[in-house]
Amino acid sequence: MDNSLIPQSGVLWGRWDLVIISIIVHLVVLFFFISSSFLKPKKVDFRSKGILVGFVIALYFEMYGIPLTIFLLQPLMSEFLMHFYPVPFAIRFIGSVLIFLGFVIIYLGWKKIHSRGNEVIKTGIYSYVRHPQYIGLMLLTLGQVVQWPTITGIILWPLLLVIYYKLALHEEKDVETRFGEEYQQYKAEVPGFFPKLNLGFLSWRHKEKTL
Repeated sequence: MDNSLIPQSGVLWGRWDLVIISIIVHLVVLFFFISSSFLKPKKVDFRSKGILVGFVIALYFEMYGIPLTIFLLQPLMSEFLMHFYPVPFAIRFIGSVLIFLGFVIIYLGWKKIHSRGNEVIKTGIYSYVRHPQYIGLMLLTLGQVVQWPTITGIILWPLLLVIYYKLALHEEKDVETRFGEEYQQYKAEVPGFFPKLNLGFLSWRHKEKTL
């Protein structure tokens, strides 16, 4: 066998056991995400959940399994491209930070929703953004793509982004119907995905200079 075709970087090629374990773990988490009171929607949009499942499977297929893309295209690729594997530590660290932040934001959102009554949540992380659960999922999956930028992951992540954005807008219509003016006022004050920057310090500095 020609050993020149076998990567020498120490990457875990052909580890189908890790593929299966990773997929099972994520599907279990996804199951509890759907069945728990995490979002408490009237209806579950399984199309968006299917996109997430596909994203996880495709990501770990290329991360630990036989990298068919690289293997089949290797004779046509220059040696320069192979330097992208493995991912440098600094990039993996950034990915880990994004994953950690994603989990934290998801937990903070879940904690508020789980303890709510029949009212609009306006405190905690919901005082900064209206959809922290989706922000957390987007950061978590983005972190995984950053850690291992596979072709399928890069293609699927923007699709996942669009699906969850549309799902958030759809859920907001139901909430507006339920809570009416109260939620409309909350919506006018709190952004959906990007928290407002606190420019109070900058305005204070500007006022000080004009005196």
